[in-house]
This record gives sequence, structure tokens and C-alpha cells, in this order.
Amino acid sequence: MAERYDTARICENGHIINGALSMAPQDTTKFCSHCGAKGIDICSACNSQIRGASLYSTFHGDWNIGGPLLRPPAYCQSCGVPFPWTTQRLEVARELISEMDELVDADKESLKLSLPDLVKDSPRSEIAVSRYRKIIAKAADTSREGLKKLLWMVVTEATKKALF
Repeated sequence: MAERYDTARICENGHIINGALSMAPQDTTKFCSHCGAKGIDICSACNSQIRGASLYSTFHGDWNIGGPLLRPPAYCQSCGVPFPWTTQRLEVARELISEMDELVDADKESLKLSLPDLVKDSPRSEIAVSRYRKIIAKAADTSREGLKKLLWMVVTEATKKALF
């Protein structure tokens, strides 16, 4: 059986408004109840629907929700462009790194360059994890925790296990 997905509405800050639009349209709002940001359900780059909850087929041909959408996707599955919440968190992470006075400029730049590789599983992810761990150890606890909170939603599961 091929896996299918419902469409999700996610606010521009990354809060899931509804992970299954077609299965539960009554649970959908235009704006986020957590932060007030506008909800989106299509990629602004390619107009594809944002992948939501997994659906599974019953024996009678009906589709049911196979499980909730626990976290928003970081990138569009159709065109590969990062969603607004991914871009926003990486930008804020770069700003936070710039403010880490305990790091030398070379470490700050190296850490900033590693951020995109922490958000996706790629051959460069291992290097990015190693670099992050080495450099972030030099940062103050508050900076380290702030960066962790920012990145938690957008880094891959493998990266979470390696870093946190």
C-alpha cells in the first residue's frame, strides 16, 4: 500500500494549526492561536500542498489518519525550498551566534555556515554536528540553551540525538 498524506496548515512561525485539513476541516483556522501568525497550507515557491499527517487505507477504500503531525516539515517535499519557519529560525540562530561574545569571530562564522547542514540529513551533517559540538562547548549556558530552543523544531531527528 502506498503511503499518502493529508495537507497541513502551519503558521508562518511553525506552529501546527491543523495536520489533517481534509480529515478535520472543522479544526482549521486562518491564524495561529499560539502567536497570531497567518496559517499556510501551500508552498509559496511551487504551490504544492504542505505534507501533513500520514493517512492509511482501510479495507473498504476509505482513508483514515494514521498518526498526528508531530512537527512541521522543514522543507517543501515538492521543490526543496525551506518553509518560512525554517528560514526564520536559521536567521535568528545566526543573529544569536553573532551575539555570543565568548566566541571568536572565526568560530561564529564556522557555526553559522554549519547551520543549514544541521537541518537536513546529508553527507555534510556529520561534519556540522562535530563542528557545532566543539564550538558550542565554548559558549555560555544561556547562549547554548537559546540556540538549542531555536533549532529544536527544525533540526533532523538524527541531529537532535547527536547534539542534545
